Amino acid sequence: MLLALTALGVANPLPNNGEDNGQGNDEGNCDNLSSRIKNVVVLVEENRSFDNFCGSFRYDGGIDGLLHTQYCNPVNVSDPKAGTVCAAPTAADVAPDDPPHGISGNNMQIFGTFHPVDSSPETMIGYVTEQATAFKTTNITRAAEAINYYSEEHVRVFEAMAKDGVLFDRWFCSVPGPTNPNRAYLTAGTSAGHGRYAARDKPIHSRF
Repeated sequence: MLLALTALGVANPLPNNGEDNGQGNDEGNCDNLSSRIKNVVVLVEENRSFDNFCGSFRYDGGIDGLLHTQYCNPVNVSDPKAGTVCAAPTAADVAPDDPPHGISGNNMQIFGTFHPVDSSPETMIGYVTEQATAFKTTNITRAAEAINYYSEEHVRVFEAMAKDGVLFDRWFCSVPGPTNPNRAYLTAGTSAGHGRYAARDKPIHSRF
């Protein structure tokens, strides 16, 4: 789940009675600016990683994407001889298979096992294995769609928004699992321990 918060303020400059005291960022001005924010827009998108959308962005060398690294997964985490497949800027407009995003699927994707323990490292090597397992396919190109990403030409509008605004290259969901527990965190600061999609049916009290 990707979360972008955008504060939209009015365009009027802050009043300073015609004086420039060189303290444009002082606390008073910040308070004044905060009071002029009219709308806060929360944009929530699902099933997209930072690398999937922004892995090809090159307008700033500090972006932690995929241009300067080769991200690969074993074809089968249980069979070292099965080979590897690497991410490519060839993501489809609509993925043929929606990558599993329940707790179990995410465990395999992140830890390379369905049953991680507290000491399990986050290897991020199980995406292709989970995709092949979930959709019962031996077509590696199809399974590798789970780690592919868009080229800049594919997401020009998104790139322009990132370039003209603020881009966060550390996106983490609160629950490595499905939609509603993460929406609960977004709106209530907790999922009350629920990690399944049915969290929408449970009473959750806000921490805010």
